[in-house]
Amino acid sequence: MRILKLALYTIGTLTLLYLALCAFSPATFSASQSISINAGTHEVFPLVTDFKHWDKWSQWKKSDPDMTNVVEGTPGTVGHKQTWKSKKEGDGIQDIIELKDNSYIKMGLYLVPDNPKDVNYSDWYFTGDSTKTEVKWNMTSATIPFPGRGIVRLLGIEKTLNEYFAKSLANLKAVAER
Repeated sequence: MRILKLALYTIGTLTLLYLALCAFSPATFSASQSISINAGTHEVFPLVTDFKHWDKWSQWKKSDPDMTNVVEGTPGTVGHKQTWKSKKEGDGIQDIIELKDNSYIKMGLYLVPDNPKDVNYSDWYFTGDSTKTEVKWNMTSATIPFPGRGIVRLLGIEKTLNEYFAKSLANLKAVAER
């Protein structure tokens, strides 16, 4: 009986601690990274607006070479979309929802593909000229349900996402400067 009581107290305490973590964790997360690339905006922009090029520089694809990817629509236009399946990185859909030629892209990212309400937004900014481009990549998550906020905090999602963004941008730089 004593062991059962101890187990119940332990479970209760851990549950309260987790709920407190959820309560004090933000409802969204974000990531932001930037890089300077020695190539013109007219060379860098298409590497991002054509999802067929993402295999060359995306850290997610490099982390899971077995990832399957289907690209649909016209590259560099609103509605261009990629859908992927990955046992290691998870499944998702990403599409271009807004763009301004060689300067801005807004993408919708659906990590729960069957729930279009859970959209994360990714904004890309390109500034520069014919020889140099500053690229900034921002992402803001959809609202995280209360019980999931603790998991996001415990897993360090923001830190991991920033690391993937930094690696992806370094890969993009290498591809663009070739």
